[in-house]
Amino acid sequence: MATRRGYQMGRWLAGRLMKELGLVSCQQPTHRYKRGG
Repeated sequence: MATRRGYQMGRWLAGRLMKELGLVSCQQPTHRYKRGG
């Protein structure tokens, strides 16, 4: 990743760069709400 190369970047910048390069995160997005049951 870029942080290993000495770049300091936040989540927002990383996401923006990934969008520009056409990259997609392989992590499944987590739900922000708890499922009621």
